Amino acid sequence: MATVEGVQLGFMPAPSTLLGMPVELRLMIYERLFRSLTVRHGFEVSSVKHSSILSTCRLIHQEAKPLLTPNISFHFRSTERMVDHLMILTPEQIQSIRYIRVKAFPFPLYPNTDFDCYTTYGFPYTLSMFPGLQLDYLAVEDCYHDGLDKGGFVDGGTYCDIDTLILSDGWKELHYTTPTTEFLTWDGGYEGERPPSQPAGWNADMQDRDGKGSGASVVMYVSLEPGVAGATSHPTSREIYAAAPQNSDSSPNIEREVLVVARRGRNAVYVQDGSMLDPPIQNLLRQMTWQEIKQKGLLLEAEEGPCDHL
Repeated sequence: MATVEGVQLGFMPAPSTLLGMPVELRLMIYERLFRSLTVRHGFEVSSVKHSSILSTCRLIHQEAKPLLTPNISFHFRSTERMVDHLMILTPEQIQSIRYIRVKAFPFPLYPNTDFDCYTTYGFPYTLSMFPGLQLDYLAVEDCYHDGLDKGGFVDGGTYCDIDTLILSDGWKELHYTTPTTEFLTWDGGYEGERPPSQPAGWNADMQDRDGKGSGASVVMYVSLEPGVAGATSHPTSREIYAAAPQNSDSSPNIEREVLVVARRGRNAVYVQDGSMLDPPIQNLLRQMTWQEIKQKGLLLEAEEGPCDHL
């Protein structure tokens, strides 16, 4: 008990500081802080400084650092920027990433320095380059219908990216956004057969993978208003959409944003194991680093025109 000029005072509580809190509460604070942050790569605007709390003191650094990568979101301007960053991480860091958003450009790659011919890989093939990847959330933005390129393989590029991603591993929930339903009119690759209705076909594929009672699903939404970017991210400005088979006259082409949401089933094993990595990419990565591949000119530019190299 203390007194000031004869007045008796009670015990004064200690100042409320971070280190004065229980460790369980501090861990919750670190998680909440990191989940509010997005680290951007390849954009003109730099990322928000996300690690300053790690410099506060040794104890906070030890407690908070393991929670950084699993809770922050990564936003990559392109496929190449994503690969640039993930290639410098350790396997343990790859395994801890949970949230990625990326604009899915193709990546044309020469298999060797003879430069005789190259293969154009779609974005989904990059996932096999990172064994251990197990994202809670993967958001993919369509590059083919954003005004950069309106010729060539634009509809096929979008359709094939979604088709391949649905059957890929490395994610638990997938969101694929494109500004138009135009890609649903693509009828290539079926050799005269009627393409499946979507998303019914993708939903059947997902349930075949994870089980019909597993909760695995693929749902497609379309914005209520045309030309409104980001509208499908809000439940009040979108509606469920289903497209008839692509060669049916009942499948309209509307310029409204589309969101395809795929969810893996309960108890599904979705960790990327790298087993589907294309042999030419595998051989290249055994011979040289990703940076060396780029320095030797084996990776072609695709961001200025996704179909220019086709």
